[in-house]
Amino acid sequence: MSSFDDEEDHLPVLPTISATPEDEYHRGNNNGSDVFSEYVEDLEKGIPEEKIFNFVYDYLVGEGLGDVAKLLSEESGQPMPPDLNIEKLTERNQIREAIQDGRISEAIDRIKELCPGMLESDKEFHFAILRQLLVEVIRRKDDEEALDFAQKYLADKCDDNTSQEQMTLLEQTYALLAFEKPEESPFGHLMHENQKQMLAHVVNQRILVHLGVTPQTRFEKLIKMMVWNQCQIAGKGDLGTDIKQGVINQQARDLFEQPEGGYIDTPEESL
Repeated sequence: MSSFDDEEDHLPVLPTISATPEDEYHRGNNNGSDVFSEYVEDLEKGIPEEKIFNFVYDYLVGEGLGDVAKLLSEESGQPMPPDLNIEKLTERNQIREAIQDGRISEAIDRIKELCPGMLESDKEFHFAILRQLLVEVIRRKDDEEALDFAQKYLADKCDDNTSQEQMTLLEQTYALLAFEKPEESPFGHLMHENQKQMLAHVVNQRILVHLGVTPQTRFEKLIKMMVWNQCQIAGKGDLGTDIKQGVINQQARDLFEQPEGGYIDTPEESL
């Protein structure tokens, strides 16, 4: 048996190429051709603008990007969902902006106002926010304030339950004080803007959970599904035996059909 024959069993997702009458092809009798026909049919149909708007809008609202969501509504001419809680969206947007601008103390105050008790009930989460606040103090090159802050707010957060990862991050943050240009030090990545962006994302998700809202948007679920799908193909040469291509295609469609903030099971545990 040739090496090509050995590979055939690992490519079940590709349509079989053979001389097939046109009418038989359209009936989907050719192995795999029904998948291709369905794909072409979907392309010809296109996706209604309203569904695309709701999909993107769901992501923006979920991420707390209220200003961008409102601008999208105005530019597209699509109305904002009537059941949207503008007050909480506005608060989440203000918290995100405060974190991204480095105004961590303001963000903490707003979090306490919107979600009383959340910081106290999640020490790891609270630690992450306070550590970023320390980074912002170091950025201002106020070494004395940085040391006072660390002793006042972070020292009591370190105990036997503190993870090794947290201790390492704290040590690296302290080490920034030893450099004249901490942003150029071996630990300069802690001062990058993306650190604040990642923290803002985590804070927003924790707030949504506290408010009883599903933190993951349909857009994020679809991206995870795509990554999972690609990993399956790269690792096994196919989609595996448990999940079929048709199931994945249907789940992707369902993400467009369900209402904003809805939930759909995805194979994300495999990521």
